[in-house]
Amino acid sequence: MPAISDTRNYFNGKADTQKVLAWNTSCGATDINTYAAPYCNSYIFPDGVTRGFLMSSGELWFLYNNKQQIEACLTACGGDAFDTTRYTVTSTFTGMWSGSFPCFDEMNWGNGGWYSTNHADTWSNCSTRPIGEYTLQK
Repeated sequence: MPAISDTRNYFNGKADTQKVLAWNTSCGATDINTYAAPYCNSYIFPDGVTRGFLMSSGELWFLYNNKQQIEACLTACGGDAFDTTRYTVTSTFTGMWSGSFPCFDEMNWGNGGWYSTNHADTWSNCSTRPIGEYTLQK
């Protein structure tokens, strides 16, 4: 995976989740209770059909820039609010750490700060949320 330089304009979470899953499988990091991509990929939305994926940096940035509406929608449908104390991990590859572990973008939902993490880190140390395909409507 090539590193993405302008990650906030990158909207390829669904395809990148498959790439992260392939990397996770190659190193045995497949536990859905530990790693973000397997967790998100195993999530089935209440419609019983839509499979989740690990959002990209652009998708997370879009949600963050519409934070008030997103939080209101989550509250209205009985969902949990985003965790504002931890970083939300994404599927956007940003480079290699120590030459052996891929790094991915994370963003703090509370303040919009960005960070690059070693993806061997577990999602239990971060916050993650599966998303499904959506259509933006005006």
